[in-house]
Amino acid sequence: MADFHHIAYLRQTARRDGQMQKLAYPPALADLPADVYFRCEYFEPNTYTVPHAHRLGQLNCVSHGTMNIEVAGERFFSPSHYAIWIPPDHEHSAYNAGAAAYRSVYISAGRSRQLPAKPCSLTIAPILRAILIDFGARGIHVPETEQDQRLAHVLLDQLVAARPHHA
Repeated sequence: MADFHHIAYLRQTARRDGQMQKLAYPPALADLPADVYFRCEYFEPNTYTVPHAHRLGQLNCVSHGTMNIEVAGERFFSPSHYAIWIPPDHEHSAYNAGAAAYRSVYISAGRSRQLPAKPCSLTIAPILRAILIDFGARGIHVPETEQDQRLAHVLLDQLVAARPHHA
């Protein structure tokens, strides 16, 4: 199993579509040490995340900046008050023109069944946003304490209750 406390995007600079861009290659994740895994990264302007898929569900959002995500030919725009839900096994890529404080939650395939079966935008409730920002600030990847596990459950409950917006 991968060291889940240190997974990160591999980055390089290359020419894409006639201009220099920062390419981001997501970590290969096949399994999780828990039902949820939280990641926080900062993307520089003009970063393109190459097409990829996970066996896990993935919630993508930014706390600052914006991100454009393409899933199966559908394009989603993610300002800080929306998140993009990507169910397991859906190929996706992303691009951000400006700097972005990126937050991602990987969700086990079993728990993902409670969420929409199609990719969609979800409105970020204030409590969900606060949990994501808190976990990012404290470097929480896997909720281990009782308190953090409760917050992760609240986050999952909020996602199940969130109203989807399809592209």
